[in-house]
Amino acid sequence: MVFAQVIMLCGSQHYISLIDRSIKNTGVTGASKHHSFRKRSSRLERGKHMPLYFCIDRLSKIKRKRLIVLKESAREIGKQLLEILRLILFIPTGFLAATIVKFPLLFLARIQESMFGLKMDSWGTHLWQTLIFYLVCFLASIYLKPKFLKSKYFILAWAVLLGFNAFIFMSALPNHPYSTPIKIIIDAFAPIGVLIYLIVDKQNDFLKLSN
Repeated sequence: MVFAQVIMLCGSQHYISLIDRSIKNTGVTGASKHHSFRKRSSRLERGKHMPLYFCIDRLSKIKRKRLIVLKESAREIGKQLLEILRLILFIPTGFLAATIVKFPLLFLARIQESMFGLKMDSWGTHLWQTLIFYLVCFLASIYLKPKFLKSKYFILAWAVLLGFNAFIFMSALPNHPYSTPIKIIIDAFAPIGVLIYLIVDKQNDFLKLSN
């Protein structure tokens, strides 16, 4: 009788341990299933939002490319406008630069008169002042001329202008009340002489004729 009770007690304890182990295994399996379900659902949610992310990213890339193209277009338009402005102003700016230099030339002429006795209104003073005036004028004009304007067209534009200038001065030669004939001849042909000098000066090549 006692032996039978011992066997029943051991069997019941073994059965209880089996049930407890089954519950634990079920809990672990359920937790792992729940974890895998959460993992799968987060993956699905992430996959659901991936096309939207790609669309936003693609739109931002297109926007950046358009901004780059617009900036390059604006820069190119600015360069072209600057070249057109230089085409309009390269001759007037030359005269403006030469006019600014004229004031130091008058000061040098005064020093020359006080030191060497050569008068400021003499034809010799007028000659070197006119030569320096047009030399500065041409150099400033060359510096400012647009890049697309070739040197031969630069020379042609100045040749036409200087030819008209010489015609005006020579037509006033017989009866000019404010100047002498020698000064009028200097004003007519000294600028042409300076331009010819810049053309034939191959060493310095101010007009960049070798390019």
